[in-house]
Amino acid sequence: MRWLDRLLLYALGMILLSGQAVDTVFVVAFVAAFTAACLAGYVANKAMIVAICGIWVVVSFMSPAFVFFWPLFVYEVFLHRLYPLMVLPVVCILWNAGGYAALEVMMLVFACALGVFLAVRGTKAERLAREVLDVRDAAREASLELGQRNKELVEAQDYEVRIATLTERGRIAREIHDNVGHMLTRAMLQTGAAIATAKDENARAGLEEVNETLALAMNSVRQSVHGLRDESFDLYGMVQACVRDFPGYECNLNYDMGKKAPRDVQYCFAAVIREAYSNVQRHSNATRVTIDLQEHPAFYRLLFQDNGTQKKKMDKTGMGLENMKERTRTLSGQFHAQWQKGFSIHIMIPKEKQEGEA
Repeated sequence: MRWLDRLLLYALGMILLSGQAVDTVFVVAFVAAFTAACLAGYVANKAMIVAICGIWVVVSFMSPAFVFFWPLFVYEVFLHRLYPLMVLPVVCILWNAGGYAALEVMMLVFACALGVFLAVRGTKAERLAREVLDVRDAAREASLELGQRNKELVEAQDYEVRIATLTERGRIAREIHDNVGHMLTRAMLQTGAAIATAKDENARAGLEEVNETLALAMNSVRQSVHGLRDESFDLYGMVQACVRDFPGYECNLNYDMGKKAPRDVQYCFAAVIREAYSNVQRHSNATRVTIDLQEHPAFYRLLFQDNGTQKKKMDKTGMGLENMKERTRTLSGQFHAQWQKGFSIHIMIPKEKQEGEA
């Protein structure tokens, strides 16, 4: 757009210059105007425009032929908002007005006015283009943010469905254990009593077969209940439940345990986190806790740390810490508890052993 405007103003200057005699000054004015317009367009800074206008004033006083190209520089002056420089073309036109015909003066004034109009129009067009780009970028950013929120919403809904499914599995497991398991146990006891009192060998043999069937059924129920309980346990959900149960502490949770952490590791970490929260509540003045759960290539890692400022002597014989240590040792893990900018518990459980047992 700007180069078309410059080309138009340059063409008007050439039309005005065509009324002059073709001599050395004519050629110099033609080439100089073209060079100056290219410099103004490519360099495009205020210092260059001021320098070009200064030079053009000098050559305009030397020859009227250069005045015909002032509309080009009026355009540049308005583009760069150097409004005080507008006095220069006025002075140059008045200085050489005696050597021009009235029509030439009118065309020169018209060309300068056209330069002002093109500069103002170009500035407004560029501003509108920038605003359109800003609106487009804002709309794109809003669209990306909306997409991210929709994704988070879908993930939250999927998680809620999973939690509801796991909760229902846990309820079914409890009902099977409490109802069917107890009835099978009672039936086994009754069958055992009947076997003990039976005098008929045929009846005893039949009762023993029934007792074996009940025992198989009992084992099957136990396996099913354990399977349902294992599937219904969700470590991330348990950690979030702990966070909700202790609302007085800001929690920075980093969970990266994958989806196939062994059941015993999940149980251990869940128990340690709940016990650690209880210790913070009873013994610390902390206001913030950090929970970091990570799965590494060779081990599972738990870090629980608070920001308490009251350093207290650690009770190494306390039931809470001892229970945590015992759980960790059972899984061949390492347990470390220390006070450093707050109390921290660090547990590492080797992965190879857990996967081998699984």
